[in-house]
Amino acid sequence: MLHRRLLLAALVAAALALPGPGGPEATAGVSGALPGSAVPPATVYAGPRPIDLPPPSPTALARVGWLVYPAIDLALPAYRWGCRGGTLPDLAVRWDCAGQNNTYLLGHAWGVFLPLYQARLAGRLQVGQHATYSDTSGQTTRYEVAWIRIVPRTYIWRGLTGDRWAWNATRRQALTLQTCWGATSAYRLIVRLYEDRD
Repeated sequence: MLHRRLLLAALVAAALALPGPGGPEATAGVSGALPGSAVPPATVYAGPRPIDLPPPSPTALARVGWLVYPAIDLALPAYRWGCRGGTLPDLAVRWDCAGQNNTYLLGHAWGVFLPLYQARLAGRLQVGQHATYSDTSGQTTRYEVAWIRIVPRTYIWRGLTGDRWAWNATRRQALTLQTCWGATSAYRLIVRLYEDRD
């Protein structure tokens, strides 16, 4: 039993490594399936590429905001990750390589974004739900879920591989949540929310 636990821990650790040029990724050791037709939004990424730097200790990361998503019982701080690849700590991190108007938060499906993963698995993650994101200056923005997609890392759309189309610049103020999906973390669960001005 101890050998199985050590092997599982080694496999999870290996799955957590993020390739620098591949973009932001969080991993999960849980199973899921790809839904039928997921069509990404019409955007073109023209921003910077991530830099593969050694991960800082979680205590060295600056808190940049607070995410509250009541429908799935998710409330947690967000930390600045910068424009780096590397292994994510078990925190919700804001990836600064995302395009203009796109606040992009990453988290592990087995950790801080477990409520997001479980809500999708149980069918409780729905278009039309609301979440808020508050920055450290005290400004709070209310967002509404516009779409939920599960795509493979190998997905190609308009020449963009994997999930890069999700971290493009957006015309409207957006909040994007990303975590992994699938037994081998071959898929990405991506939730896009837009500012709710009603």
